Amino acid sequence: MRNIMTCTALLAAIFTTNGASAAQPLKPGAAFDDWVVECEKAGDKQKCFISQTLNVKDSKGRLIKASIGYLGQNNEPTIVTLLPLGIWLPAGAAFKVGDMPQGSMLIQQCTQQGCVATAQLKPEHIKALSAGKTLNFGIQPAGSQETLVVGVSIKGLAAGLSALK
Repeated sequence: MRNIMTCTALLAAIFTTNGASAAQPLKPGAAFDDWVVECEKAGDKQKCFISQTLNVKDSKGRLIKASIGYLGQNNEPTIVTLLPLGIWLPAGAAFKVGDMPQGSMLIQQCTQQGCVATAQLKPEHIKALSAGKTLNFGIQPAGSQETLVVGVSIKGLAAGLSALK
């Protein structure tokens, strides 16, 4: 339970901003096809982001959770992922949007729920995602020489990102 609170607190800290909120407040649980709105409260402010969770096939266990929101004082688009335990940390994590060059993700910490990795998205990433390009994550399981590529659906991502602004 304590680790769940730690992960929630970390996501709240990451998605906290001093800037203005969206003009129309989003409601937690609102769906944009495969993406769902989640909101975290930090102090007297509430910041919302969109998330998608992929579960292991034939299991209720989570494989990856991807969250995207506009963060910081400049409302920069950022992706935060909750990766599975058992990845080889020195290999890091990566994301790839369509045919764009691969981007590195910074692994912040690992808890019992998984490893939190973040990356700032460039305007060209957002444009490619809004145009229907793919979003893949790469991780290397411990003890493996192969990279595991996990793709998430982008269905509803453009509408969700637009609603967050």
